[in-house]
Amino acid sequence: MNPTIAVDFTRIGLICDFLAFFLAAPELLGENGMRKVQKYLRVIMISLSFILFFISLLGAISLLFLWILIPVLMIISTAASLAFPTINTSLSTDNIITIFLLFGLIGALLSWMPSKLMKTVEGLSNDGRFRRQLLNIGVLLFIVGSLAQIIGTF
Repeated sequence: MNPTIAVDFTRIGLICDFLAFFLAAPELLGENGMRKVQKYLRVIMISLSFILFFISLLGAISLLFLWILIPVLMIISTAASLAFPTINTSLSTDNIITIFLLFGLIGALLSWMPSKLMKTVEGLSNDGRFRRQLLNIGVLLFIVGSLAQIIGTF
């Protein structure tokens, strides 16, 4: 077998096995275990929501004052290149804009995560039939992943 195809089969197998664990975990933990996870997750989500709020706030403030910051940094970069002509002190505005946009984007995308995750865990802790379905899918993914890894070794 071609070595790159073998590596691809092995990677697919590892990904399937990884996903299988997370699909099987709610049923393995059971209803009481999921309630404990829900209790600890609630505390973590409250802390995480404050952190995400400050990240999004930092991103919003950064984007708001971006029009002031870029000219100031460009002036500093130009002054440094005049003072030290042998050192490359060029400053890319694309990098600065990307950094500030990432702050805002990460905060905005992750601000909805705590509520959605808590609803999912509540559903998993209350619905045994759904947990069993996820376990069946996880078993299937584990079998497919193991077969893919075996095929990748030949």
